[in-house]
Amino acid sequence: MHNFFSLQTIRERAGYFYPLLICIVVLIVYGHTLSVPFYMDDYSSIVENPAIAQHGGLAALWGYCKLRLVGYLTFAANYSVNNLDVRGYHVVNILIHCLAGFSVLWLVAGLIKTPVVRKKYHETSLDWLPLVVALLFVLHPLQTQAVTYIVQRLTSLAALFYLSSLSCFVYARLFGGTAKGRFCIAGSAIFAFLAFFTKQNTFTLPLAMILVECLFFTSSRKKTLKALLLLSAGMFVLWAVMASLFHLNPLSLSSLERLTQETELISRQDYFLTQLRVLWIYIGLFFWPAGLHLDHDIALSHGLSPDVLIGLSGHVLVLTTALFLVRRAPLVSFGVLFFYLGHSIESSFIPIRDVLFEHRTYLPNLGLCLIVGWVLVYWLPRTIGNKAAVVSTVILCLVLGIVTWSRNALWRDPVALWRDSAIHAPNKARPWSELGKYLLQEGDNVGALRIFLQVTKKSHGINETGKMPPRLDETAMVNLVVALAKGGEYELALFVTNKVLEQKITTQNLSKMLTNKGNILYKLKRMQEAEDAYRRSFSVVEKNYKAMYNLGYILFKQNRLDEAEKVLAMVPASSPYAEKKDKILAKVNNKRNALR
Repeated sequence: MHNFFSLQTIRERAGYFYPLLICIVVLIVYGHTLSVPFYMDDYSSIVENPAIAQHGGLAALWGYCKLRLVGYLTFAANYSVNNLDVRGYHVVNILIHCLAGFSVLWLVAGLIKTPVVRKKYHETSLDWLPLVVALLFVLHPLQTQAVTYIVQRLTSLAALFYLSSLSCFVYARLFGGTAKGRFCIAGSAIFAFLAFFTKQNTFTLPLAMILVECLFFTSSRKKTLKALLLLSAGMFVLWAVMASLFHLNPLSLSSLERLTQETELISRQDYFLTQLRVLWIYIGLFFWPAGLHLDHDIALSHGLSPDVLIGLSGHVLVLTTALFLVRRAPLVSFGVLFFYLGHSIESSFIPIRDVLFEHRTYLPNLGLCLIVGWVLVYWLPRTIGNKAAVVSTVILCLVLGIVTWSRNALWRDPVALWRDSAIHAPNKARPWSELGKYLLQEGDNVGALRIFLQVTKKSHGINETGKMPPRLDETAMVNLVVALAKGGEYELALFVTNKVLEQKITTQNLSKMLTNKGNILYKLKRMQEAEDAYRRSFSVVEKNYKAMYNLGYILFKQNRLDEAEKVLAMVPASSPYAEKKDKILAKVNNKRNALR
């Protein structure tokens, strides 16, 4: 038994011992998330997505989101097996997180075998580095949003493919022109293709390969130049393919402008200046993960204010240090440069409406995990001794695991999760609006109504000052109407509904508001107006099955049996309203039989 747990034996059996340990710790800290419900974008991307709900296949998903096709294929597969049972979605997300941990393990194991690292360090001095880095990666609480928030499977899956492709590239270089090397090249290409069609932040992969080549392999200037030329050609081909998918001219600057801007509400300059601060928030959350929450409230930066200048100076200092350490500590340099490279798509000049989300750190966090792992495995033993370093590493992993488990436990309770987010971002409307929605679902109509009234007074958008001026918060208004109706305030709810419908709102919220209007009018026994509202609702959003079911129900109540049957037949078996529909159809048949 003693021999089995000896360091030498564990090293020899690392091929299965390390992955097994990763699986165990992931199951411990994520196993209780299977009941975590859908949140925010889960609804538009999965629950209410007609491309998934109608089993439209590859063509429908391609039309919905070309550059995230692979990720949405996995959602469609989940839907076909699990429908809207969240457990199946979470099982897949946890599996992806495990596999991403394996990719980290494999990548770091390859990096410590490269010529530069082998020359710099003693042969066995970094043996534990792959395991420690992988454990830090899978246990860190900052990773939870990319795993437990179902739709952010796109982030973790993209990272899995990215790291797998990079790992294959490293081993292809280690194996050279052998059969194994060619196999790894093919694997790298396949994983790169999958990554590019999962999420756009993976487009930095060719740059990551060049970074590995320059830092870890001793190449001549001629080989480096050749690699850079190949990179340039590859990046242009990637850009040309992406532009062609959207029927744009790859040589046009307007095409570049269109494809690299998620929102026009924020200028590129303001977004970049804001990200100089946001990156430090990410770094702070990694090294001290207190204050994690779902929806951060970050004011925009519009000029070289003191906090922006301090942030910029800090980044320059860190990057300069990383370049200085290229020969002295190549793994540390790679960790720093990989962190910035991993954030370069979402935290640079490409404006995104939400300037900070924790899931965006999932892939870049590998760089920070590598730095911390190097400190624990190489630097700390030489400073405080091997035993103290091992104890420190174990304690750190235990603490991270406990914090991650606790964070995941919070995700299981929507009211607690959104209350926590609202406390951390008290001036942002969305956390309060979501909190009110879940209070409403739990039957706390008074508490929900109080929150929705508060949100409608302080709902916000973005202006040139970085503050949030009042504007209509559509989600809050939809929920306010529901709260008023549940409280029996039908006339007031109808008044608010009509006022909102006078505004220009999104198609989804327009359809929801019309459905709510139909519900209110039904309660007021204004049947014809209710019918008109329902019909308009699913003419706006064709797959609004709630409105279809409600219309069928009121038609049945009016003994318009043929019309009710026709409308209810439009509700598919995959809809959440299928069971209710079948009950009404059975009642329709019973009424018909009774009238004969």
